[in-house]
Amino acid sequence: MATDRVDLVIVVNGEATTIDAQESEELRAVVELALTRTHNEGRPLDEWELRDSSGAILDLNRKVGSFDFRPGTTLFLSVRAGIGG
Repeated sequence: MATDRVDLVIVVNGEATTIDAQESEELRAVVELALTRTHNEGRPLDEWELRDSSGAILDLNRKVGSFDFRPGTTLFLSVRAGIGG
């Protein structure tokens, strides 16, 4: 059975949250929800970067479905290097 959703685990500063993402939405929507759920809303979205398990930075403007994530894929969200805090 085909589905248009995938569960992603987003680790924000060491805190994991699971997001039920729609494959048709931009990855930025997933990131915004993860930041809200982990109470990390003090910085603008452009100060964050999302990486996969190999360390590659993911383009937040791409659709979730374009990445072919498997259910339960873990991604890592952190403040960009060089941003003071």
